[in-house]
Amino acid sequence: MVLDPLYSEREEAAYDKFKQICPKPKTLECLTKLRRLMPGRAKVLRAEWHTNCRLGRKNACLFYAVMLRSGYGGPRRLDEAAKHFSDFCDRGEAVACRQYALMHAKGETGREDLKKAHSLFQQACNGGDALGCGHLAPFYLKGWVIEKDLKKSSQLFQKACDGGHALSCDTFATMHFDGEGVRKDIALATDYFLKACDQGFGQGCFNLGVIYGNGKGVGLDRQKAVELFKKSCDQSFTEGCHNYGIALSKGNGVTLNGQLAVQILDKACSRKMVQSCLALASIYFEGELVEKNLRKAHSALGLPCGKGNGKSCMMMAEMYRKGMGVSISYSKAFYFDHLACRIGEFEACANLGDQLTQGFGIDKNHKRAATMYSKACKGGVKRACTALE
Repeated sequence: MVLDPLYSEREEAAYDKFKQICPKPKTLECLTKLRRLMPGRAKVLRAEWHTNCRLGRKNACLFYAVMLRSGYGGPRRLDEAAKHFSDFCDRGEAVACRQYALMHAKGETGREDLKKAHSLFQQACNGGDALGCGHLAPFYLKGWVIEKDLKKSSQLFQKACDGGHALSCDTFATMHFDGEGVRKDIALATDYFLKACDQGFGQGCFNLGVIYGNGKGVGLDRQKAVELFKKSCDQSFTEGCHNYGIALSKGNGVTLNGQLAVQILDKACSRKMVQSCLALASIYFEGELVEKNLRKAHSALGLPCGKGNGKSCMMMAEMYRKGMGVSISYSKAFYFDHLACRIGEFEACANLGDQLTQGFGIDKNHKRAATMYSKACKGGVKRACTALE
């Protein structure tokens, strides 16, 4: 490669490392690695592979086609990408067949064509492309354009897994753990969850952790379960972070560590894990594991409330009503109680009735208050029934 004069020595080293990781750069996986190693150099790389493709270098053409399809380093050119993949698929390049199949499956060739995609995934799988087998398996699992065949689906997932496709390992394991269309076999499931985990697939580590944490089919081992949840979290699987954080907060299978528990649960909460946000809020409310912090507790409740957790909305209303970690605001208290009431928290409906009767932060409205009390009363809130008498 002739390096652009703007390249730094660090970027030259990064490119050398990339060539070691991806000696035959023709997959999206390689492209993802390249993006991490050499940010901001997409245009130069796209031009280089285009040049090498025109010189007749097969791998360069495949990688260039991936760039055209993804829009990496320039505009997306789906027609040109499809032509490259089609030509190389016809020449027996299994990876090209799989890429062309994905374009048909996603409607990138003008319309979605699952029948054509199935045929091309079959071609890719028969040609030795493990990921092609992994994409083919769901057609038999779900019965897309062909008759449903769970046994064949399982065989394809196993073939893809043995070829290095971690998601297929996890799916194959799940089928055998649940006995879905195949013989229930916890030992086999455990082996394949481990394969997925060892290949860096966080969900596989998580599922294995659940097995050890519950002692289903294996000896109960909470310490090992926590280690697997941590590994899952390190591999960016949010549920793994949640379980690891909860274990740290309770000292279950690991030494209790409130500060670390808060860090891990905060990470999961920031990734939209509602249960982690609720756990985080509880820790800050109680002030036992870490210093009590009502402002942070209030902040953690925002996502659960927004996702329809009525108790979180009601707690936020209470905090605004009493100035707990936030400035007193009766209008905001009314807003969050209203959200909670609509979700089905009848105590919040009664709170709305109180506020409409007393006129705190809102105009008095006895007719509307009666409606709120009536709803709360029907929901079993006794004080609301009394207010209606």
